[in-house]
Amino acid sequence: MMHYTEFVNMARKIATQYKTLYVSGCFGAPMTPANKNRYSKNNAYNRQPARVTKIMKADRDVFGFDCVCLIKGVLWNWQGDVNAQYGGAAYASGGVPDIGENAMIKRCTNVSTDFSKCVPGAMLWLDGHAGIYLGDGLAAECTPIWKDGVQITAVANIGRKAGYNCRTWTKWGLLPWVDYTQPNPGPAPDPLPDGKKYIPVLLDGKLVQCIGTVESGITYVQLRNVADPLGLAVVGWDAQRRIATVTTKKE
Repeated sequence: MMHYTEFVNMARKIATQYKTLYVSGCFGAPMTPANKNRYSKNNAYNRQPARVTKIMKADRDVFGFDCVCLIKGVLWNWQGDVNAQYGGAAYASGGVPDIGENAMIKRCTNVSTDFSKCVPGAMLWLDGHAGIYLGDGLAAECTPIWKDGVQITAVANIGRKAGYNCRTWTKWGLLPWVDYTQPNPGPAPDPLPDGKKYIPVLLDGKLVQCIGTVESGITYVQLRNVADPLGLAVVGWDAQRRIATVTTKKE
């Protein structure tokens, strides 16, 4: 079972660091001559002249996905390997079946239309389409519109975001092949100075305890004990969930 942090991180990485193209029925195959010949003929959508042209023009370092195949490809351990037939994904591995988005949402638990409670790694669904919730009101989805491939979009049910295309979803659910447990924050923290409180900080998918204060509506977070030696800097803050994101300071 894949942890949600790994699932989300890979989906985000595909959307931001790889060249992709919407190819129906494709779960991460590189557009080699053999794969282009196969996928340009494998179903009615891909046989459309305009789609055939896009597939045949794609370079071999372009990876094909469709909406639900993005989910399956990641769960099948896609690696971004241009020399592997499916980019390194192992078909139907890890107990994850080859099913469509409408069947997949039926396998999910905690299915809800309340997007204020949506959690990172959840499947986003509307009839005939699927995506992955990344957190902070953003999703990874593969669609032929907009950028015609895997891309990050805003979840309109939560709110529009400047610089992102926006989609309204019908419901969301927890995938049975994803581990949604929160990372262990470690031992109980030491007593705090007056006026301070502990706040969880997310660092590379792991929760680290820190000390925070609130001043004039702005939350200032200072990592306890190890902040300065590690050169960590706060780069994001989720006020609703009270979780900060930190990164290593650049010299």
